[in-house]
Amino acid sequence: MDYHVAIDPELSLPTQDFVDMWNSTPDCRDLAEAEVRHQLPEGFPLDPELVQQGLVLLSAAAGLVGGLALDALKDVVKEKLTDYLKEKLSREPEIQVEAIRQPGGAYLLVVTEDEA
Repeated sequence: MDYHVAIDPELSLPTQDFVDMWNSTPDCRDLAEAEVRHQLPEGFPLDPELVQQGLVLLSAAAGLVGGLALDALKDVVKEKLTDYLKEKLSREPEIQVEAIRQPGGAYLLVVTEDEA
C-alpha cells in the first residue's frame, strides 16, 4: 500500500531531506521506500502552501502490503522526524501526524507541529 505524506513548511524540513533520511535508515526502508512526488493525488484537494515542495510517497515493502498498521507507520514517521529536527535544527518540536483517508481508500499523512 502507498501512503502520501505532506510535511508542513513551518517545520523547515525539505521534502527531499525527509526522503533521504528515511531511505538511509534501514528500519524505515524495511517498512517502506520513500520518494518525492510533485503530482498530487487525484480528487483530493490540498492547501497549496502545505504541498509546495511536493509530497512524499511511502511505498510499503511487498511483504508488508496490507500488514503495515497505519498507527505504527505514523509513530515511525513522528519519531524519525522528531529525531531529525532535533539533530539538524537543535530543537525538538512536538510533531503531530494525522491520517486522512483519500478517495479510493489510500491515506494521506499530514505532518504538522503540535501547537498545544
